Amino acid sequence: MSEGSRQTPLETSLELPCGLRQDPQAARCARCGARTIGVCGALEDEELNELNRLAVAISADSDQTILYEGDPATNAFNISKGTVRLTRLLADGRRSVIGFMFTGDFLGLSHSDTYVYSAEAVTPVEACQFRKKELNDLFSRFPKLESRLLELVTTELITAQDQMLLLARKTPQEKVASFLVHIKKRLEAFSGSASEKLILSMPRVDIADHLGLTPETVSRTLTRFTEAGVIEIHERRDITILDPDRLEDVAAGDLN
Repeated sequence: MSEGSRQTPLETSLELPCGLRQDPQAARCARCGARTIGVCGALEDEELNELNRLAVAISADSDQTILYEGDPATNAFNISKGTVRLTRLLADGRRSVIGFMFTGDFLGLSHSDTYVYSAEAVTPVEACQFRKKELNDLFSRFPKLESRLLELVTTELITAQDQMLLLARKTPQEKVASFLVHIKKRLEAFSGSASEKLILSMPRVDIADHLGLTPETVSRTLTRFTEAGVIEIHERRDITILDPDRLEDVAAGDLN
């Protein structure tokens, strides 16, 4: 996409571009899905009030770009609802989906001067947008906030390392099984309880790009898991895990 034709990213200013929706912050916080998890869940009322004072509540439609790889990393975003895909462009122009972020995750926390990935809304997304300079000033006053964000950055690094292993060493079955196990754990962390039902908000092509597979291979592998009684597919994105132990075995490389 050329520089002149690409859409305006959300992060260019804390003044929302024309057409984007903004809710009153107090009303947004009262119903926020991330209130008890992620950064917010670790804060006392005073800390949370200070964080909210800096926030601008934004909304993005499906497939809208939130931030662009290579642009100045001036803002950060706390996702309060929805799914975001993180992408990078390879030297030959191909897209690589390096990961997904969900409710409670923070975008744009890298210490780099520019964003190291692009972030696009998979589903309609709601988020709190912060100027990184103001966040840094807040860290000096509330060390607990800085510590919690460091935990999130460390988790993001571990996830990136796991992704490198996933692409380098695992078979297609192991890759798809690992992806389903990861999504299951993320949903359980959000809900606070075990669940065998998954709703994959991202399309097959995103999963394929993330795993280094073709969409056809992803679909065939899911069909094999269905025939083996490991999962049940109700609709294209609605899956029940029938045998979670077996799925974890496959993800770990035990295909016997």
